[in-house]
Amino acid sequence: MIRLPHPVAGNGGAPVGEPPHPDGPVERLIERLFARHTASLLRWPVRWAAVVAAATVLLFAGLPRLAIDVRLNAFVVENDPDFLAFHHLRERFDNDELLLVVIRPPAGVSPLDPAMIAGLGAAHDAATTLDSVVWVSSLARARRLTLGNDTLSFQRWVPADGVGEGEAAAILADGQVRGRLAGRHGESLILRLGLSDSDSPTLVTAVDRLLARHLPAGSRWATVGTPVIKQELRRALFHDARLLVPVASVGSLVILAIGLGSVRRAVPPLATALLTSGWTLGVMGWVGAPLTVVSAIAPALILVLALTDGVHLTAAVHRDGVRAALLRVGPACLWTSATTAAGFLGLSLMGVPALIATGVWMAIGVAVGLFHAVVTLPLFLHLQVGNPLEKEAWEGRLPRCRRPRVRAATAIVLLALLIPGIGRLHAETDMVRYFPADGSLRVGYREAEAALGGSTPLSVMIERRDGKPLLDTATLGEVVRLRDALAEQPLIASVRALPDLLATLRGEGSGVVGEAEGAQLLLLADLAGASGPARALIDHDHRATRLLLLLPELSSARMVEIARWVDATAEGLLGDDYRVTVAGTALHEARMMNLVSQGLRRGMVAALAVIGLLFWALMGSWRWGLAAMLPNLLPVGGVLGIMGWTGMCLDFSTAMIGSVALGLAVDDTIHMALSYRHARGRGMGMDAALEETVRTSGAALKLTTWVLVAGFALLALSTFGPTRHFGLLTCLCLTVALAADLWLFPALVRLLEGGEAAPA
Repeated sequence: MIRLPHPVAGNGGAPVGEPPHPDGPVERLIERLFARHTASLLRWPVRWAAVVAAATVLLFAGLPRLAIDVRLNAFVVENDPDFLAFHHLRERFDNDELLLVVIRPPAGVSPLDPAMIAGLGAAHDAATTLDSVVWVSSLARARRLTLGNDTLSFQRWVPADGVGEGEAAAILADGQVRGRLAGRHGESLILRLGLSDSDSPTLVTAVDRLLARHLPAGSRWATVGTPVIKQELRRALFHDARLLVPVASVGSLVILAIGLGSVRRAVPPLATALLTSGWTLGVMGWVGAPLTVVSAIAPALILVLALTDGVHLTAAVHRDGVRAALLRVGPACLWTSATTAAGFLGLSLMGVPALIATGVWMAIGVAVGLFHAVVTLPLFLHLQVGNPLEKEAWEGRLPRCRRPRVRAATAIVLLALLIPGIGRLHAETDMVRYFPADGSLRVGYREAEAALGGSTPLSVMIERRDGKPLLDTATLGEVVRLRDALAEQPLIASVRALPDLLATLRGEGSGVVGEAEGAQLLLLADLAGASGPARALIDHDHRATRLLLLLPELSSARMVEIARWVDATAEGLLGDDYRVTVAGTALHEARMMNLVSQGLRRGMVAALAVIGLLFWALMGSWRWGLAAMLPNLLPVGGVLGIMGWTGMCLDFSTAMIGSVALGLAVDDTIHMALSYRHARGRGMGMDAALEETVRTSGAALKLTTWVLVAGFALLALSTFGPTRHFGLLTCLCLTVALAADLWLFPALVRLLEGGEAAPA
C-alpha cells in the first residue's frame, strides 16, 4: 500500500502536490470488483432476485431442524485434565448427576404419616422406571439390617403402617436420616435420584407428574439439580427466540422510519437483516449445529448487526443513487465485515467448544450479511426507488475540535486507567442466580438449602493405587477420617460415605468392617432391593468408593477454592497409597469458565492484531492504522475495564462482549475513515473533507448506533440474566464508540494532517 502523505496547504484549502490519499493495489482491486458487481446487479436484477428467492426457500426450510442444546458437552474441552478426571468418575459410577426433591406434607400432617410414606414409596417405585434414573433413595424404602440370634433381616426405617409420635421424632432425629432422607429440622422428606445424565428434557416434568399423582393432596415439593436448571434454560431460550427477534424487528423499524424519513424507506434494510438472520439459522439447521446457552442470542444479534451496513448503504442510495452508493459504500461494507468477523473469530481462542462454535457461526452470519448488503438490499432499493433517486442533503456539521492533542491525551489516560481492570475479570457459573428471585427455580433452591443445608453435589472418589478392593478395615478407617475432616468445613452441608451406609445396614457401629462382612452386607442390600445408595457410594467391583458432599450454591471461584481444599485435605490424610479425584458437574462448569476468562485475553489480543493489520492495509500507513484503532480501543477497553474494576463477572454471554464490541466499534470508524479518504481524494481540504464525512457517514453512523442501541436494549426483556447483561453492556459500548468517533476521530485527523488547526 502507498503511505498516506502528511502535509496539506492550509486549514481548509486544497492539498499540495500529489493526491493526499491515493488508492493502493488492494483498494483498486476491490473497487474494480464492486464496479463489475454493480454493473451485473443493475443489468440483470431479475436473475439476481431469483437466485436470492431460491436460496431463501431452501435455507428457510432448515429452520424447523434447528435445535437448542443446553448439555454440558457444549462446554467440554476433551483433553483438559479436569474433564478427564470428571469423565473417569462418571465411568466408575455410571452417574454424577443428582436430582433432589424436598417434599413438604400438607398443613398439620406429619412427614411420617402413613399416607405420606405410602405416597412417597409409590413415587419412589415409579421414579425407578424413568429414563436416565440409575438409583432412587428415600425414607419410604430405606432399610437397615437387624441381627437376631440365628436370623438376620432387613427392616424399613418406617413401616408401611406408620409409627408413633415418639418413634417418629427419634427417626427424624437420627444422624442417618436427618439432612439426608429428611430435612434437618424434621419438617420435610427427601427424594434423591441418581442420574446417568441430566440432558432429558422431560425428566423434571415426569417427576412432577408422578409426585402429583401419588402424594396426598396439599403436599408441596421443590426440585433442584442440573436437570432443573437445564429445563429453565430451555424455557428461557425458547422465550428469547420467540420474543426478541419480533420485538427487535418492530423497534428497529420504528427507529429506521424516524431516521430515514418514512416506513417505506425503513423496510428494505430491515428485510435484508431478517433474511440474514434466517439464512444463517437455516444453514445451522441443515448442518445440525444447535443453538447453545452462548449462541442463543445469535438470531437477535445477527439481525441488529446486519442493520449497520444496511443503514449506511440505504442512506447513500437516497443521497446518490444505487450505482454510486454501491461503488462508494460497498468497499466499506467489505472492510467492516472483515473486521467484525475477525472479532468473532477471536472467540475461537477461548478453548471452549460452545464459544468456538458461536464465534464461527457469528462470522458466517457476518458474511451472509455482507452478501445481503451488497446484493439483496440494492435489489430492494433499485426496485423500490429506481436508479438513481433524488438527491437529498443530510444535515451535519463539523463538531468543534479545539485542542486535538488534549483530546487524544485524554483518551490515552482513560485507557491507561481502565484497561488494567481487564486483569481483574473473573468468570462465574452460578447459573441459579441468573433467574428471577421470585421464580420457581430460585424458590426451590432456597427451600432445598433450608432443608439440607446445600443443593450442589460434589464427589470425592478414592481408589487404591495397587488396584485392590476397598472394603478392608484400614481403607474404611481412612475414609471415616476423611469424612470427619471434611465435615468440619463450614461450607460443606453434609458428607455421605460408604461406612455410613454399612453402619445403616448393620444398624450399629461405625461402618468400619472387614472385607468379607462388607461384601456380605452389600450383597444382602442388593438382594433386599436396597442397592440404590450402595451404587452411589461404591462401584461394581468394589475398587472405587466416593464421598458425596453437598454444598450450598457458590460462585465459581469459591467452588474451585473449596474443591482445592478438599483435594489437599484428602491427599494429606490418605497419602500416596490412594488416588483421589474431586469432581462434579458444578465444579466442571466452574473450571470451564476459568478457561473462558483466560481465553478472553488471548482472543482479544488476536482480534486486535488482525484488526490492526486490516486497518494498516485499509489506511495504507501504520500511523493512520494506529490512529484509527484508538477510537475503537476506548469503548472496548473501557467497557471491559469497567467490568473488571466494578467486580462484574464473565458468564456465558458477557464472555463475548469484547469481540462483539470490537467488531461493532470498528465498523463505524471504517465508514468514517473511508468517507474522509474519498473526500480528500477528490481534492477537498481537511476541514471540508471532515465536514463532508460528518454530513454523510456521520449522520448514518448516528442512526445505526441508535438502531443498535435500541436492538441490544431489548435484550433486557430476556428472562436469562447473562443475556440481559450482554445487551446492556453492549449498549454502553456502542454509545461510547459513537462519542469516540465523533469526538476523537476529527482530533486525530487534525493531529496527523493539520496540527492544531482552528475549528470550522
